[in-house]
Amino acid sequence: MKRALWVTVILLLIASSAYVVWADYTGPDRTTTKQVRNPNKDYWTCVKGSQTCGPFQNPANPCPDYGGYPPNVDFQQNSCGWIADSCYCTKAYKTVTVELPPATVSGSFSCGTTGDNGWCCGGASIGLTANEPLSGEVITLIEGSPGVLCNPPDASSVSCSWTGGGDGSYSVNFWAHSSYGDTSGQSNTTWSLDSVPPGVSMGSSGGLPGGGGWYLAGPVTVSASGSDATSGVSSVGVSVGGGDWSTSTQVNGDGLHVVDLRAQDNAGNVANSTATVGIDGMAPTLTTSTSGNVGQAGWFVGKPVIISAVASDSLSGVAQIEHSLSGGAWVGGTSVEVTAEGTSTITFRARDIAGNEAVDTATVKVDTLEPSSHFTYPADGSESWVSGELALAGTSSDGTSGVSTVELSLDGGSTWRELNLQADEWSYVWSTLSVPNGVYIVLARAQDNAGNMESTARITVHVNNIQPTPTSLPPTPKSTDIPPTATTTTPAVIQESTATKTSPTLTQEPTATLEPGSILEPSPTVTDIAKVAWAPETSDSTPVPFEPAGEPISGPISMIVWLWLWPAVTMIGLTVCFGFAKALDSRPRTLRRLRDDLARIQKFRN
Repeated sequence: MKRALWVTVILLLIASSAYVVWADYTGPDRTTTKQVRNPNKDYWTCVKGSQTCGPFQNPANPCPDYGGYPPNVDFQQNSCGWIADSCYCTKAYKTVTVELPPATVSGSFSCGTTGDNGWCCGGASIGLTANEPLSGEVITLIEGSPGVLCNPPDASSVSCSWTGGGDGSYSVNFWAHSSYGDTSGQSNTTWSLDSVPPGVSMGSSGGLPGGGGWYLAGPVTVSASGSDATSGVSSVGVSVGGGDWSTSTQVNGDGLHVVDLRAQDNAGNVANSTATVGIDGMAPTLTTSTSGNVGQAGWFVGKPVIISAVASDSLSGVAQIEHSLSGGAWVGGTSVEVTAEGTSTITFRARDIAGNEAVDTATVKVDTLEPSSHFTYPADGSESWVSGELALAGTSSDGTSGVSTVELSLDGGSTWRELNLQADEWSYVWSTLSVPNGVYIVLARAQDNAGNMESTARITVHVNNIQPTPTSLPPTPKSTDIPPTATTTTPAVIQESTATKTSPTLTQEPTATLEPGSILEPSPTVTDIAKVAWAPETSDSTPVPFEPAGEPISGPISMIVWLWLWPAVTMIGLTVCFGFAKALDSRPRTLRRLRDDLARIQKFRN
């Protein structure tokens, strides 16, 4: 039911619209009636409050526009019985039948540019003229089957042109509208215009098609085709590189070939167009570059390492650049960041619009990790007391670029010597007899092939070699050799130097009997130090053997005790000696003992 109702509504709308299109044309209709003013039939009506009185019709008293006036007071009193507040007049008309001559219209087609086969190629128009014979009436507009043709200023006689017919060939009906309310009769003329050149396009066949309209190889056969919706196509032609016109021709060879096309319609309009045929059988040019923190031997020692690709193609142009990292998926982009340690392979490929492809592969080696070295004997970070030869051993390794060199320093990093590395292991025998007793910082470091230098491995070595014992004491100096003051100065230690390194300032350890190459763990106690410094001599000047007493003070504590206490013990001994010498008043004996003490101190420091 609802569907039927909607169908009915749609049909009514269509019918009404069709009526509207042609409703404006009525044709001449000059037999008509008109309302003409009739003042003899005018009448008055009077009003007082809610009361009305009338109408009063009096031919001698029309409405005011014809000279009339309202009824007077006496008339109102006599007719209504009261005097009105106001009175109003109603005009009267009469119907008259009139037969009048109709409006007329005429028109003709004209052409500015005449074409072939009776067609106009441009400047087409219809000249229109309309007249209204009735005085006081005018022509308001001229309408036709396409719609309003022209709307000149209203006048009894008008002329205008219509140029909106467009391309095509058809008959145009038209009529004039009059202010009288009707139209003229219909007139018509023929409209024939083809002002648009035909369409022309290129057709192709053969060759090896690529992408983007390009061909990977020729020959390609090209031809022209035309289209014209008005008068129709009469002829077509194609020319390559300025050659002769023909219906088809061939294109071959890499490059962008220019093809001229031509078409003509039946009205004489000619269309020219240019097309191109591209043949690209060459792959694009692809180059890669790498940037980053460069180390040694082709390795990079910083992250990230950026690999970039640049592609160019002089024919169809570059369409896409992709990369694959170490055999992974292809990803679009002209650069890639490498952060993985070790060797990575980056493959770039560039494809041009035609479909040709170029591939370039780059290898990137990244090593940002330091090599690792360790002392295996003595152990890393250990502290040892040694004499004679000391066998040092350790390992150095690098899991990425590999170890390039291993170096050892016996003087805390002032000088270095290169070691022989075999299967990540190295060793070195150090003869400590060639250096003064003291504390030595021994370092080991490695550098990998990429140039990374590690933080060094470290051990501490206390060198404590046995000093040779003199067979006899030096002769007693004469009294003239003794300084005039009782204050003594500790002799300076003379340090040895070698051609390969400079010995550091040494801190002395107490002497003890050691086997060559042994490591001394305990250190003598303070009591033992005193005994060594002040051991009494026999009548034949033979030194009394060292006899330790009590538990030894070992390790770094013994060093600290010795460093801080031996000057005090020495000064106490000297004070005692000078006291005894003064009490006994024996200067030669005192001087001799002082000499012996100084000799022992000098010997002990050496």
